[in-house]
Amino acid sequence: MIGRYGLDIARNAERDYISEHKFGSNLSVVIGTQTIWSEGGLYPWGEFDAGAVTLYLISTSTSDTDSVTIYGLDENWDMQNETIIMAGTVAVPTTKAYKRIYRMIYDSGETNVGKITVRTVSGTGTVVSSILAGDGQTLQSIYTIPRGYTAYLCGATVGVGKGGDALIRLYARENYFEVASFKVKSTVGLYETTVSQNYEVPLRFIQQTDIDFRIVSSANNFTASASFDLILDKI
Repeated sequence: MIGRYGLDIARNAERDYISEHKFGSNLSVVIGTQTIWSEGGLYPWGEFDAGAVTLYLISTSTSDTDSVTIYGLDENWDMQNETIIMAGTVAVPTTKAYKRIYRMIYDSGETNVGKITVRTVSGTGTVVSSILAGDGQTLQSIYTIPRGYTAYLCGATVGVGKGGDALIRLYARENYFEVASFKVKSTVGLYETTVSQNYEVPLRFIQQTDIDFRIVSSANNFTASASFDLILDKI
């Protein structure tokens, strides 16, 4: 049963706290290490190393001409979002620059027909976020703690589908400006199953920490998923 305090946070009744639920999946895991997100492979964090960048939205279908809302962090690591009207297979630039992007939502009454990607540099650049056809929202088990907040990881659920035999690991990169490397914070071995873990003492992450759930596999062609819940505490 949900506690009253947790309910107050979800209702935005606690002004200094924000709840953040993140989830992602990889529908076709391959041998090696990869982030659990819809694109497969490791998430390309390095695309943002030079600073905040303009992003470009494009779909594989000419039918996707409705709005998409992007959620991320600006050049100061503060939360920001904007809504962009898509132009189908023609790339549309954002009006804001992004240091991170952690979610997109297709805001039409209809779901997206094609696969929508957000790319750096141009409409043919590196994919940093995507919405699979028919999903209406991104599936990416990554997050970056905004400036001015400390985050507490309250729980996580990880799983692998039929044929899956792998390790799922939580990686974090703290002190971004001082230590530019990810370190493992938690690991669990799975075989065709799903496991949930609630932290009686939550894991603490400081501002500007990158969180990345990854799967380490010695097999191909199975699904993997991860979801996690954070409470952001305003400093």
